[in-house]
Amino acid sequence: MRISFFVCIPKYRYQVLVKEIKGRLQEILIELCEWLDIDILEGAIASDHVHMYLSVLPKNSPARVMKVLKEKSSEYL
Repeated sequence: MRISFFVCIPKYRYQVLVKEIKGRLQEILIELCEWLDIDILEGAIASDHVHMYLSVLPKNSPARVMKVLKEKSSEYL
C-alpha cells in the first residue's frame, strides 16, 4: 500500500461545501473509496476544500485516483 495526501479545491475556491452538501459529499467519497479499494486514513471537509489522507494500492496512480474521485463526486452531487 502506498500512502498519499490529496487536497481537492472547488473552482475559484468558492465556499460551496456547506450544510447538506458537506454530508452528502462525505458519503460519496467514502463510497467511491470503497469501490476503488482505497482506505481512508484521515479526512476533513472544509467549506472551500477537502483534505484526504489515503492508502492506495500501487496499481492506482495518484492522478487516476484524483480524477475518479473528482469526476464521480461532482457527477453524483
